[in-house]
Amino acid sequence: MKRILLFALTLLCATAAVADDMGMMSALVAPDGTAILRKTSIDLGNMMSGSGAMSTELVAVSATGSVKWHFTGGTMISDLTLSGDKVIVLNLTRNGTEVIALRLADGVQAWKAVMETFGSGVTATPTLIYVTSVKSASMLSGGVTHGRPSASGPMMSANMTLTALNPASGTLVWTVTP
Repeated sequence: MKRILLFALTLLCATAAVADDMGMMSALVAPDGTAILRKTSIDLGNMMSGSGAMSTELVAVSATGSVKWHFTGGTMISDLTLSGDKVIVLNLTRNGTEVIALRLADGVQAWKAVMETFGSGVTATPTLIYVTSVKSASMLSGGVTHGRPSASGPMMSANMTLTALNPASGTLVWTVTP
C-alpha cells in the first residue's frame, strides 16, 4: 500500500509538472538574462512494475545563448525559483525532498536541506524560502462533491505542510501543518 501511495504521489507531481511544462520543458529567467530550462523525461515503460523511469535536468543558458551549466536531479525536480544569486530546486527522492540551492553563476551547490515530505512548490522572498509539501496522503473509497456523495470512485486526500528556510544557509526556520 505504501508503494502505491508513493507511486500516486509521484504520478500526481509528474502530472502537475508535465501540465506546467507544456511539452516537457519550461524556463525560469533570472534578472541577468540567464534562462534556467527544466527538462523532464518520463519513460513510462511499465511504471506500475517499477521499470519506468523519470528524470529532470536543468540547463542554464546565458543571455548570449551559451550554455553555462547543467544539473541533473533525482527522480524529479518538482519546482524551482530564484533567491538572490541562487536557483532553489525541489528535487524529489524516494524518501522525500531535497531543497537544493545552486549558484546561478556556475550551478555549484551552495547548500542542501533534506525534508521527509514531498515538495510541490517553492517561493522565495529576500528573508525566507517557503516550501509547500505533502506530509502524508491517504486513499478514500469515495468522495463528496458539493455536500453529496460522489460517484467518481476513489479519491486521494493529502495533508500539506508549509516550511520556511533561511535563504543563506537552508536551515529550518519553522514548519506548520495547517
